[in-house]
Amino acid sequence: MPAVPAVQFGLVDVRDVALAHIRAMCEPRSDGQRILVTSQPSFWFIDIANVLRHEFSSQAAQVLSRIGKQSNFDNSRVSDVVSLFFPKQH
Repeated sequence: MPAVPAVQFGLVDVRDVALAHIRAMCEPRSDGQRILVTSQPSFWFIDIANVLRHEFSSQAAQVLSRIGKQSNFDNSRVSDVVSLFFPKQH
């Protein structure tokens, strides 16, 4: 499969990340802690790609046509609304 690196990483639903943030704010034991919200075990990128290809085969051609092309996105809303800036401004 083109452009699939041999790496693995954890996955988590963004709704679970939000829930973890809310629970951590209410839990004194979380003070000063770095808490990883991630799946266990990790997933290989190729396995994720195969699932996505199976589930979204009709859209696969659109994704493959983007390989090697630069994408530009407007992230001004995250800066304006919640004051997060990317890349990070130090």
